[in-house]
Amino acid sequence: MRTERHILTNTAVLGIGEGVGQIAGFVFVVLCARAYGPSVLGWYSLAVAMGALAAVFVRLGTHGRLLRDLAADPSPSKERVGAALPYELAFATLGWLALVGAFAAFTDDRVALFVVATVCAFHILASPINLLLIPFRARQIMWPAALMSAGQRSLVVLAAVPLILLDERPELVFAAFPAATLVTGICVFVAANRFLDGGLLRLAPWAEMRAMYASALPFFGIAVVNVLYIRLALLLIGAIGGEDAAGIYGAADRLGLLLGVGQALFLSALGPAIVQLAAKDRERALEVANRCMRLLLLITVPLAGAIAIFQHEIVAIVFGAEFEQSGAVLAVIAAALVVKGTGGVWSAQATAIGLQSSMLRIRVIAIAAFTVAAFVVIPTAGPLGLATCLLLADLGSAVALRAQLSRHRFAARVGSAGWKPAVAVAAAVLAYAALADASLAVRAVVVAAAMLAVLVASGAVRPHDLRFLRAMMK
Repeated sequence: MRTERHILTNTAVLGIGEGVGQIAGFVFVVLCARAYGPSVLGWYSLAVAMGALAAVFVRLGTHGRLLRDLAADPSPSKERVGAALPYELAFATLGWLALVGAFAAFTDDRVALFVVATVCAFHILASPINLLLIPFRARQIMWPAALMSAGQRSLVVLAAVPLILLDERPELVFAAFPAATLVTGICVFVAANRFLDGGLLRLAPWAEMRAMYASALPFFGIAVVNVLYIRLALLLIGAIGGEDAAGIYGAADRLGLLLGVGQALFLSALGPAIVQLAAKDRERALEVANRCMRLLLLITVPLAGAIAIFQHEIVAIVFGAEFEQSGAVLAVIAAALVVKGTGGVWSAQATAIGLQSSMLRIRVIAIAAFTVAAFVVIPTAGPLGLATCLLLADLGSAVALRAQLSRHRFAARVGSAGWKPAVAVAAAVLAYAALADASLAVRAVVVAAAMLAVLVASGAVRPHDLRFLRAMMK
C-alpha cells in the first residue's frame, strides 16, 4: 500500500470515529439546550474548555513525545507507557480536585458546580485513556482510537438522552459523563494490556519520569498554545460575559464544530501528503496545494454563505427561539470556517518547508491580540463581538503565514478560487431578499439554484477540479 493511501485510510478511520463522536456530542448539546436553556449550556461549554485546558497540564507534553519516539521504535511501548500511566492518573486526580475546588470558591450554584465537576472529569480523565492508545497509534493501528472517540461520547448520549426526555434534573443527566469515562477507561486499559502482553502498570522512579517530562517540554508548549487557540473564546466569554453569554456563544460554536469536521479531515490528510511531496518535488507540492485550495474554497465559501443567509432559521430549528442571538454569531463563525480552511492549507505548506517556529510565533501573537481585544469587546458587544474578534485574529494569522510562504515562493493562491464563489453567495443573498415572504423550502431551493448557476457560469466549477477530487478519493 502506498504511503499516501495509508495516510488517507488512517485519516478516514479517525475521521469516522471523530465524526460519530461529534454527532453524538451535538445531539446531547441540542437536547440539553432545549431542556435547560442557555445558562446550563453555558456552564457545560465553559466546563468543556476548562477540562480541555487542564488535560494539557495533566499530559505535560508526554503524549506527543511518546508518539514520536514509539513510532520510530515501538519496542519499549510497555515500559514507557506503563511508567507514565500512574503519574498521569495522579496528576489527573489532583488537577480535577484543584479545578473543582477553585470553581467552588467562586460559586454557590449547586447545578453549575456539578456540571463543571462531571464534564471536567470527562475531559481530564480522557488524557490517561489516550495515553493507553499511543502504542496502537505508533503502529498505525487507528481503529481503537476511532472506537474510543466515538464510543465515549455515544455512551454519554445513550445514558443522558432518556433522562433529558424524562425531564430529570441536570445533576442526574450530567452524571453520565464520568460514568461513560469509567467504562471507556476500563475497556481501553484491558485492550492495551492485552496488546502489550500484560504487565502494563509499573511505578517508575521519579528521576526517570523527570527526564521524560523535561524532554517533552517543547511538545507541552505547542499543546498549550493549540488548546488556548481553540478553547480561549469560551473561557473568556464565560469569565467576562457570564453563563448565559457562554451558552449563546457555545450553541453557535457547537454548530461550527460540526460543520468543520469535514474540512478538518481534509486538512489532516493534506498535511502529510504535502510534506512528502515537498521533500521530493516542490513544484508538484505547490501545484497540489493550489488545487486543494481551489477545492476547499469551492466548498467552504458557498457553505459559509448558505449558513449566513439562513442563520436565524438554522438556530431556531436546532436550538429554539431562546437562542435567537446565536444566529449572528453562527454567521461569523461560518466566515471563520473559510479563513481557517485557507490558513490550514498554508499551515500544511509551512510545515512542509520547516517554518514551524514562524507558525508558533504567529499563533502566540494572534492569541495575545485576541485576548486583549476580547476583554474590551465582550462587555459591550457580547458573543457577537467575541466571534468577530476571533475571525479577525484568524484572518491576521492567515495573512501573516501567507507572507512567510511568499518569501519562499511556496504560497497557494486564492485569487479567482475565492472571489467567484463569493459572487455566487452575493447572488444567493439577492435571491433570498427577493423571496422574503416565501416559505423556507422555496427560499432554500431558489438560493441553492442561484448559487449553483453563478458557480457554473463563472467557471468556478471546472471539470479538472472534479477529476482531481475523484482521484484523491480513489
